[in-house]
This record gives sequence, C-alpha cells and structure tokens, in this order.
Amino acid sequence: MVEAMMISPEDVPYEEDRSVIYERALRALPGSYKLWHAYLTELADAARQ
Repeated sequence: MVEAMMISPEDVPYEEDRSVIYERALRALPGSYKLWHAYLTELADAARQ
C-alpha cells in the first residue's frame, strides 16, 4: 500500500504544479480553511514519504 502512495520520478513535475496551484489559490483566498487544510495535509503527507 505504501508503494502505491510513493511519488514516482515521472510524477514530480505534476506534484510541483499542485503546489503552485494551492499557493495561488491561498493568495486569492487566504481565509479558506478548506484550502489550507488540504494544502498542509498534502505537504505533511509528502514529508512523511
């Protein structure tokens, strides 16, 4: 199961794009709890890998 969650080298640019999209959305809506929660959860998951 953990292997299925690992980011392959081919997916790294896609993951970087997701971060850019989250950061742009958070600049537009800095008070959005749902955006912050999703973004920080994704960062924490990536840090655990």
